[in-house]
Amino acid sequence: MHPSLLLSVSSLPLTRNGKIDRKQLSSREVVLTVAETYVAATTATEQVLVNIWEELLAVGRVGIYDNFFSLGGHSIIIIRMLNKTRQEGWDLQLKDFFVYQHIAALAAVVDERRSSELTVADAVGAGGSGHLLKLMTGGDQAPVFIIPGSGGICDGYDELAILFKGISPVYGIQMPGVLAGESPLETISAIAIQHISWIKEVYAAGPYRFIAHSFGAHVAFEMARLLESTGEKVEWVVMLDSSTTLNKVDLTNMERDMPEEERIDFVVRAAGAVFEGHQQIADTHKYWLDDLKSAMRGLDMRGMAAYLSAFVKEKTNDYSESMDFLTRLIQLRVSNVVMTNQVEGCIQSPLIIARALESRWTETDEYLGWAAHASDIRMLEVSGDHLSMTKDPHIAVLLTYLKDTGMVPF
Repeated sequence: MHPSLLLSVSSLPLTRNGKIDRKQLSSREVVLTVAETYVAATTATEQVLVNIWEELLAVGRVGIYDNFFSLGGHSIIIIRMLNKTRQEGWDLQLKDFFVYQHIAALAAVVDERRSSELTVADAVGAGGSGHLLKLMTGGDQAPVFIIPGSGGICDGYDELAILFKGISPVYGIQMPGVLAGESPLETISAIAIQHISWIKEVYAAGPYRFIAHSFGAHVAFEMARLLESTGEKVEWVVMLDSSTTLNKVDLTNMERDMPEEERIDFVVRAAGAVFEGHQQIADTHKYWLDDLKSAMRGLDMRGMAAYLSAFVKEKTNDYSESMDFLTRLIQLRVSNVVMTNQVEGCIQSPLIIARALESRWTETDEYLGWAAHASDIRMLEVSGDHLSMTKDPHIAVLLTYLKDTGMVPF
């Protein structure tokens, strides 16, 4: 087996005990070098894309068939790439980077649109919905579908996906509301139905394998329940750190029970985390807060998120696709957080409840409330916290468990 990437570092950081310090190692800036077959650019468009990818991904050499996400690409980098491609006068949108994941395909789309003046909808429509992000290729077993937490996007689950290299293809499902022209769906059932329609585009007949994180566990359960109700087979469902109460803490009555000022602060903090994390706006937004909070009074939380999005665009005079994307993420996150859901029914497929050892669950039930909703339920403890459990080395225990129990033949 050959590694897909070589990471070059001057030295390995060590802990006091002389072991490799993985946290320090992962935080270092490293130069990525593609180790698989390299194919150089052959057209001017391909070369421009190669230059952009090498700059923004900090990769020493990019071939035209290297996968963007395998090289460490994610949504923040896509936003920066959109700005670069706009400077070239190219008609690319966020969706294109999820559908066309290597330079050869992306360059062909750019050239075709320039020559035939295709609209984005015409060009992308035949290529897929853009909501299925292929995180891992290859393998001859049934694909694995990852359903994300309340943030709604899957490009942070690459270390989870790589567990299945050579075993199964892995798809991350981007939730409704991520792409342009969409609004978040407001019920778990509606999200589940939409997700099922998307996964059937690539895998029509099952059996299905689901891994869901946090909020996404409710969606995965409903997907499994609906599929089983029509006679389809779900091979297994893994829930990462999620209870039958949405979002780990009891937010289902937030709109009713939380004081308005606290609800406003929650939405503002959620937006601030997105903007600052993506380095999209400067600290000047702090001077707008009084006016913003005053105008948000009397709105429900989804309305607050929508108003905040429009307010920030006006204040920054930024109506770019990058800003549109970030404000969609804010509205999606808030919509998911305030969503109510009563888990009903029971699934027949094995349900693995993976609990993070560092999460402080208040439930006395080790299965976090799911025992009444599965005929075959298992519990797995994973080191790390709610977020880090999805990363290496913590998540490796999941594949070990699936192999040991025969759920992933090897």
